Amino acid sequence: MSAHLYCVSTAAQLQDALTQASDGGAHDDEDNVILLTAGTFKTGAATAHGPFLYHGSSSRHFDLFGGYDANCNATSRDPRQSILDGDHATAVLEVHSTNGPIDLAWFTARNGESDQAGAGISANRLAGDDSQATLDGLIIRDNHTSATAGGLFVQSGPGDLLLVLDSLVIGNSADSGFGAGSVIAGGPASIGNLTVAQNTTTLAGGVGGLRVAGASGSSCGVDDSILWGNTQAGLFLGNSNVHLDYDDVGTLDGAAPSSQNSVISVNPQFVDAASGDFHLKSTSPALGFAPDGFGGHDAEGHPSAPYRSLGDIGALFDTIFRTGMD
Repeated sequence: MSAHLYCVSTAAQLQDALTQASDGGAHDDEDNVILLTAGTFKTGAATAHGPFLYHGSSSRHFDLFGGYDANCNATSRDPRQSILDGDHATAVLEVHSTNGPIDLAWFTARNGESDQAGAGISANRLAGDDSQATLDGLIIRDNHTSATAGGLFVQSGPGDLLLVLDSLVIGNSADSGFGAGSVIAGGPASIGNLTVAQNTTTLAGGVGGLRVAGASGSSCGVDDSILWGNTQAGLFLGNSNVHLDYDDVGTLDGAAPSSQNSVISVNPQFVDAASGDFHLKSTSPALGFAPDGFGGHDAEGHPSAPYRSLGDIGALFDTIFRTGMD
């Protein structure tokens, strides 16, 4: 068995690659790696007026990576370069795997509209979906569902690893709560270097922020993240199987964490959140707050500085350090 590589530059090419990689497709029993060039990929006629869709039951890997040049030779790791867009008419991306690992990285999912969980990104939402999942270096913004979990829904299978890293989750909404989304771990999980902001719900007493639930007997951590300026609460814990380390949380709701270390609740001082700029001001308490950087690259593709003794929290790393050195 081999890996099949796709280099796609249009919405039609993307859905065709997803279909070929899915059950019944020409390459359904291979590792499938889809590379997105820079550009905007809108749902519509190319997706039969539904979301971009993958469904697989083999044990093979499924990868979808953005930010590539025209020939897919190199990636910027900048999710602003490759944009998946629901055009306010459909959900953006729906991925189902009953066995093989899925890896989504370095693209934007925006303007999704759905009546299901995960209007921006839905990964392993259905009964029977059961796999490892990685979401890394993403921007998930301006998605809406009439259900729960507006921005993203991701779930890993029993005992399977779940990673949600280095991502901006902003401006999403859900009528039934958890505007930012839901992250449900079936095994060990790391949720790190996220900025979760300006997510909302119209549900009375509901939470606009992110819901996280860990698996009993497995480590699940929310680390080095900023969850601020969301309706009611920035972070809701679905159970007590979650530990928190070096986070800035506007309000914490739900179950008590299994442990917490260096969790603050102070204004992170975004440069201009009202205009969509979630970089941190030079006076931000989130700069140099963690012992070291959790992620390798931020949500704009910038690498962390490996020589720094302190790391910034949130999805966007500082470029002019608090010491004045760069």
